[in-house]
Amino acid sequence: MKKAIAKILSSAVLWMLLFSAASANEIEKYLSEKSNYDSAQVNAINELIKNAANDNLPEECLFLKVKEGIAKGVQYDVMLEAMREKTLVLRIARELLNFRFDTKNIAKAHIETLAEYLDMGMTVGGYNDVTRKAKSKKVGIDKTLQLLEVYVYLQKKGVEKKYTEDVYVSLLDSEMPQKKMSIIADLYVYAYKKKVVFNDAQEIIMNGIKLSWSQQQIRDQFRKIRVKEIKEEMREYNRQEGIH
Repeated sequence: MKKAIAKILSSAVLWMLLFSAASANEIEKYLSEKSNYDSAQVNAINELIKNAANDNLPEECLFLKVKEGIAKGVQYDVMLEAMREKTLVLRIARELLNFRFDTKNIAKAHIETLAEYLDMGMTVGGYNDVTRKAKSKKVGIDKTLQLLEVYVYLQKKGVEKKYTEDVYVSLLDSEMPQKKMSIIADLYVYAYKKKVVFNDAQEIIMNGIKLSWSQQQIRDQFRKIRVKEIKEEMREYNRQEGIH
């Protein structure tokens, strides 16, 4: 999870710095020199990026997508469609953030981050459900997005929606640093796969962190719970089968 966070943040910072110094002419020059697109195709892509910039969307991530596509030899039609789709996701991300945080001045970095989460599989419904709860607790945009990384990570690991939402909400009042959040996310995934119910998992994880337990010590607690449950299930099985 830490690598995923770092990739999103480093990409956003790097390309904001790069694009801040890049004019439309420089982008057009890059496309003309590095791609095999004709002048009309170069102009179409350049116009799309300029329009995004004029609409206050994070144009640097669009330029990055172009560079990646050109490096892979992506055909023009495929590239243009991918750019249009990315622009649409960026607009949706901005709209969602504008509505949730009651402002029209959402930072481009925040728009790009939410767009990344949507691209990674987060649904608009899922976003609305959990950020509504964040807003009710007066949680700011930075922490809301930080915790959405945990939400998306758990979903990608196969954790069910209700369990994932419970984890998200439980962390809204937490002041854990990002490093701890990554550890907590991994522990919840482990607990879920061991069939530990959320309330038990939360108690074990938070107590373990409070007591400075290692991740292995916390995982051992989950295994003990599961072994106890298996023993109880076996006793019930023997009772039903009349085995003494």
